[in-house]
Amino acid sequence: MKLPIGNVLWLHQISRFPRIFTCPSRIVPARLASSHQHDSHDKNAPAKKDYDDPWDNVPPAAGGPLRKANLNDFPIPKGSWQEDFNRRQRLGNLQMGLGLLFFGGTVFYLWYKDPLNFEKVFGPYKYMKNPPAFKSPVLEPNILREFMSPTETVDQLQTSARAQQPAAEKPKLVTKVDPSKIPEIPNHVPYLIVGGGTAAFSAFRSIRANEPTAAVLVISNEPYYPYMRPPLSKELYFTDDAHRKDLRFKPMHGKERSVFFEHEEFYVDPKMLPFTENGGVAVLRNMTVTSLDPKSQKVSLKNGWDIYYDRLLLATGGTPRSLPCLEKAGPDVANNITIYRDIEDFKKLDAATKKVKKVVIIGGGFLGSELACALAHRGKSTGLEVHQIFPEKGVLARVLPEYLSDWTTRKMQNEKVKVYAEKFVVSAKYSNGQVVMQMNDGQEISADHVVVAVGLSPNTQFASSAGLEVDEVLGGYKVNAELAACENIWVAGDVASFFDVTLGRRRMEHHDHAIATGRVAGENMVGKKNSFWHQSMFWSDLGPEIGFEAVGLVDSSLDTVAVFAQNQPVAMEAEGDNAKSSSYRPLQMPGQNEEYSKGVIFYLKDKIIVGVLLWNLFDHVSVARKVIKEQKTFDDLSDLAKLFDLHEEKNAKENSDKNKEKEAGDKSKDNKKKE
Repeated sequence: MKLPIGNVLWLHQISRFPRIFTCPSRIVPARLASSHQHDSHDKNAPAKKDYDDPWDNVPPAAGGPLRKANLNDFPIPKGSWQEDFNRRQRLGNLQMGLGLLFFGGTVFYLWYKDPLNFEKVFGPYKYMKNPPAFKSPVLEPNILREFMSPTETVDQLQTSARAQQPAAEKPKLVTKVDPSKIPEIPNHVPYLIVGGGTAAFSAFRSIRANEPTAAVLVISNEPYYPYMRPPLSKELYFTDDAHRKDLRFKPMHGKERSVFFEHEEFYVDPKMLPFTENGGVAVLRNMTVTSLDPKSQKVSLKNGWDIYYDRLLLATGGTPRSLPCLEKAGPDVANNITIYRDIEDFKKLDAATKKVKKVVIIGGGFLGSELACALAHRGKSTGLEVHQIFPEKGVLARVLPEYLSDWTTRKMQNEKVKVYAEKFVVSAKYSNGQVVMQMNDGQEISADHVVVAVGLSPNTQFASSAGLEVDEVLGGYKVNAELAACENIWVAGDVASFFDVTLGRRRMEHHDHAIATGRVAGENMVGKKNSFWHQSMFWSDLGPEIGFEAVGLVDSSLDTVAVFAQNQPVAMEAEGDNAKSSSYRPLQMPGQNEEYSKGVIFYLKDKIIVGVLLWNLFDHVSVARKVIKEQKTFDDLSDLAKLFDLHEEKNAKENSDKNKEKEAGDKSKDNKKKE
């Protein structure tokens, strides 16, 4: 039977208001589709309409005529209708609250008691919030039963542990074990870091911040816990003997602190790392990794022990370069040479410069120039002579424009540093208690002690055995945007060749870069997928009149545009290989007698600013990063100069030093409580 449209609308309204339109004892719902009431048995109803009403053909209900329902058909509530409505609302709210309380209690019970053993199915790594992409082929061997054997030695334990590796299983957490019967080196760790420098420190701090119960093992070839390297060529030489002996220094406008990032009590004994309930960080010192097997997820140590890992970070840094002519000069020459890099080199040079009268520094880069200024400062009170040899025209010639490099060289000469520019050593010998070196022009120079600071070679010794890709141009391991070299292996610090979305592929050897890459790598090791986009900065201090910060591609081979604060209108310059043929507007070239007290140097590539150097101008690094990110062009120079207040009266160096300490990771409190 087909119903007209009115019937359909009538059924729809009945479904919406079931209590208002009821059908008790032959009472049918009122018609809502039409605009009036109509009873076919009403004698007063019109006999005929001039329109078709679909209700005309509906037969009356059996047992009586149609009648509209009224309030008399509903039970009368106790009290008013409003009171009845409020009572029903309270009853409904109570039922909903009890239901939510029961549901929440059920979920909490399932989580707390785990009666259905969800953890065995979904969480096999009980103490890892972010398990690896796939299980390690070999986990920690079950050697707990050997720990309870009073007759077994540590060597026997290590031998039996190696034999059990193929059929290994992850050990359970134990609270009471005999430390004398535990192997000195854990067989398996969730997080392994090869390298004990700044990048390693930043990485394990990031891992622990995102996973407080993480167990991290750091393998370092040095006898020290992670420390910062910049003070080794700067502040420590301006510190008194008592503090310098304890490797403590006081940065400019800052409080006294140690070169070490954390106290020794912060770290866990490596052999107790698997048995520490809340995890921790252990440093295996004076140990070298000889090989890496990504397929088996293990590293081999020089003592023959294998360590299996779930996730690995390579922060191996670099090895300082030497000169072939010095290496061939014999043991007497070698005993009087310091290839400068770490704390041991600092101690050796610090002790030597207290006894000798003449020091020669080979190298005109950051490290060589900073050491020359630091030792010249000491020489003012001790009579120490400082000489510096480098093949470039001036100090920092690969970074600074030629005119600024020449000006800096003159300033260093004023600080009693004797400079030998455009010269290099071709041979050396030991004679009369001194190292005698011959330079390329035939001139000879003698020294009581020689310091070599000619750059760094990234440590990529695992490339061939592990199948990792090496950047043939820049050096270092090639990594993706997340600093991953391959599955479950990340790279950070000096040894990472990363792709900068703004400036292309790069590799950097600076403190801030180690902090930034270590932090991002650590976050990604615990399961995040953060891309590395940070524009790392670097800084240098050369005597009392020279200090600068820089961001981006800072290379003297690029075209440069500079703005300096002077008494006359702002002077600017453009130079570089393409300066003469460029379409830049004519700019005033700097004179030889110019004083560059404060300024900004923009480095250009295809008229795009790719680097910014802040000369004696501090606390503007964030602005420089923004300029590089926005890909500003040469035409924007007049507007860009307004962003750097070159004529500000206050010295922002204090804020800059505080920012450097913050970026260096000086957030850890001085306490002697282990995590």
